[in-house]
Amino acid sequence: MEMKPTKIIMSAFGPYAQCTELSFEAFGGQGLFLITGDTGAGKTTIFDAVSFALFGEASGSVRTADTLRSDFAKETEKTYVELYFEHKGKSYYIYRNPRYERPKKSGEGFTTENPDALLKRPDRTIVSGYKEVTQAVEELLGVNSKQFKQIAMIAQGEFLQLLLAGSKERGEIFRRVFNTELFKEIQKLLKEREREARLRCDECGRSILQYGKGIVCTEEDALLKEKLKEANVHLTDEIIELLQERIGKDKGKRKKDKTHSERLGKEIAAKIEQTARAEMTNRVFDRLHIVKEQHEEYQNKRGQIAEKEYQSVLAQKARYRVLPLAEAYENEKKRIRELKRGLAELRVIVGKLAIREEECRQEFLLQKSREPERENLTDGINHLLRLLPQYEKVEQLVKKEKELADRLSSVMEEARE
Repeated sequence: MEMKPTKIIMSAFGPYAQCTELSFEAFGGQGLFLITGDTGAGKTTIFDAVSFALFGEASGSVRTADTLRSDFAKETEKTYVELYFEHKGKSYYIYRNPRYERPKKSGEGFTTENPDALLKRPDRTIVSGYKEVTQAVEELLGVNSKQFKQIAMIAQGEFLQLLLAGSKERGEIFRRVFNTELFKEIQKLLKEREREARLRCDECGRSILQYGKGIVCTEEDALLKEKLKEANVHLTDEIIELLQERIGKDKGKRKKDKTHSERLGKEIAAKIEQTARAEMTNRVFDRLHIVKEQHEEYQNKRGQIAEKEYQSVLAQKARYRVLPLAEAYENEKKRIRELKRGLAELRVIVGKLAIREEECRQEFLLQKSREPERENLTDGINHLLRLLPQYEKVEQLVKKEKELADRLSSVMEEARE
């Protein structure tokens, strides 16, 4: 607290019956001076006036604000205190009067003068009201009336109360006096951070122990297993060192296993390739068997085609017979339809057979280049190749079928004629 009174004016206050003015400016910047006088001269009243002006209370606990009016003052004399003081280099002014009885302005008898106060600030703002001024002064000085009496203006016989005050109360007083509220907040903040850091540390310790429980050890890691059983966070560095040693061993073993795995992978790939070749050979045999069956089927149909050619010849001879021509025409028409269907089917089959024969030939060449060991299939393939010229006969048959169709058309034209 840096409050310094510069002037005080007391009117009908305590032993001062009239208006009395005391100026402290004559002491200059001296921070220590003495107020002396005989007993009853009014020394304590000066302190009462300062305390009353600031907080509306006397400096001691014996006198109350209602008893501060002078018994020697005239009835018309007003009771009040004016205090000029400086705080942190700025000037303030306070006016305050207590509750007292005064004569009525009109009529006889007395009336009560209500307590009032006024505070002028350096920025020319004014605070009025008994309680309002007291609150403004407490906010300005940072202490209340009780604390002010204990640190700045200790009344006679009350110094012992400060000495006997509890540590909490004295701490609160000194905190306000020396403006250490900031350090209290810092201390509180540091305690809170320390508590949070301790909680995080405990959480990390629990997390470390939890991860430690998940470590699986072999019989070779007896020392590591023993350290993990102790479940002590302070052994973390030793456990990590043992784990790194185990990891190094496992990496070496893993390298060997990787080399062995690569070798096995190559062997498996070779087996897979060999199996694929065998499957390919089996598929070639299956296709060869199907081609043989289809070839036999086509051979059987060649007899039917020859039969149809013979029937066509008979039809050509029958064209000279006019009388049975109508009946022969209907029969030949039906046979022609059947022959066309058969020829169409034969064309489709021949086309498919040619495509499959080409596929088989390409497959054979591919397998021959890839699989030298399949030379035992050469005879069967050569047999298939010997059958290829027969397809030329099929082409001749197709030509004959076309010629037959042309002749049939001529027969039909003659029949119509």
